[in-house]
Amino acid sequence: MGEGSFSTVYHGLYQGSDVAIKQLRVPLCPQDYNYFAAEVNLLKDLRHPRVVLLMGVCTTERLPLMVLEYMANGTLHQRLHDTSSPALDHAEFFRYAHDIALGMNYLHQHKPAVLHLDLKSMNVLLCGDNRAKIADFGFSKFRHDADLKASRASKCKPVQGSPCWMAPELLETGDITTKADVYSFAIVLWEMLTRKQPFENCSVYQVLEKIRTNKRPEIPESCPDQLSSFIKQCWDPLPTRRPPFRELPDKVLRHGWMKKIEWTVLEVTAPGKEPLPHR
Repeated sequence: MGEGSFSTVYHGLYQGSDVAIKQLRVPLCPQDYNYFAAEVNLLKDLRHPRVVLLMGVCTTERLPLMVLEYMANGTLHQRLHDTSSPALDHAEFFRYAHDIALGMNYLHQHKPAVLHLDLKSMNVLLCGDNRAKIADFGFSKFRHDADLKASRASKCKPVQGSPCWMAPELLETGDITTKADVYSFAIVLWEMLTRKQPFENCSVYQVLEKIRTNKRPEIPESCPDQLSSFIKQCWDPLPTRRPPFRELPDKVLRHGWMKKIEWTVLEVTAPGKEPLPHR
């Protein structure tokens, strides 16, 4: 089904149902195995309709396997950049934006908080009812190590991976907070708006330099002012100025640029309410 820097994903069956099977690409040393076990212990309890479900793991193989909920409609990245697909209509744009905000808010409100640190359109999956779910959260150490190795080996090649969506503080100082995911959310919104790759045709070095000097992808003039301001607030250079995800589901729903959408197609999870049962 797909391949990333630290894992390969296969389509399989589990108890008669379609599943995605993710296999790590590198054997785990004893220290990494302890980290893997701790991450699985955290992620196995996550249940939310906007978060891809971890159904089980297998550690008897040389390369550990994870069994995940199968998402029939692929990734948001495929939906946006498949030239045969129509542009997102108003309802789709805000449905996906709201779904992502709900899923990320759940992860951040979990105790302990789950930081994604690799939020991008490739890690937003679409299910059969055309709703979005967050995927590939957790195991940030493995992904960071794999991405760092890949970027060092390909500095002169165009960027295809995570640096384009990563917050400046992660690329420069390594400071890790929930606000890094808010920055990535803004880049995903821009990508949904334009159907373009962020920092297209730039090398890794060029991307890092643009982000370091606070250059962002250009927002089209046709973008509604409130949406433009919202995106700019979420990718602000200073993490403290970015809104927390607990505010974002409501912001997506309440802004003036939501007026065209039928609110009945959106699920509203009020702050403090228990998440909806997984489906």
